[in-house]
Parts: sequence; C-alpha cells; structure tokens
Amino acid sequence: DTRSESEPSGQISSRGTMTALVAPAAGIPADAAAAVFNLTVTGPSGPGHVTAWPSASDRPEVSNVNVTGAGETRANAAILAVDDTGRLDVFSHTETHVLADVFGYYTP
Repeated sequence: DTRSESEPSGQISSRGTMTALVAPAAGIPADAAAAVFNLTVTGPSGPGHVTAWPSASDRPEVSNVNVTGAGETRANAAILAVDDTGRLDVFSHTETHVLADVFGYYTP
C-alpha cells in the first residue's frame, strides 16, 4: 500500500516504477513461485494503467489495472510470478497510489 508510511511509500510517479518485496512477506513463503493479488489503483492524476511483473524480467506490454480518469479507484485480480529475489516491479502510466492485497500463492 503506497499510502502507508512503511516501504514502499508515496505515490508512484507518472511513468515511474517501484519495487516491492513480496516473498517472504505478507504471508507469502520464500519459495513461492507465484502469488494471487487484488491490485487496486486509487487517486490517479489522470487516465492510465498499472502493470506488475517479476523484477528479474522485462516489463510486459499488458496492463493489470486500467483507469479512465483522475481520482478513480479501480481494482483487478492478478496472478503474478515471483522471481528468485521475491520482488515485483510495478509501473504506472499516471501518478497514483497502488495497493496489493494477497489472496494466496503457489509453491513448487
């Protein structure tokens, strides 16, 4: 939750990327291969999208959540692979806050 005072904190800047540790964290074990999230975008500065992916790979050309206007709140479920470092990158087309609620995970 970028709205909190813990890491990461603050809005993701327009066309910016943040990195978040997801394993081991938030109940996801270190050996998780993927995790199930509900990604929420809230308070964007305008229309755009958010994309999340494993940190060790290139950013995909698809979005996980789309917003059509400033101030909206939109959510979408996503199953995301977790890389060997347990980190995910999150890119935002517009300045916004992003929340990631964990619903489950997959282990080998």
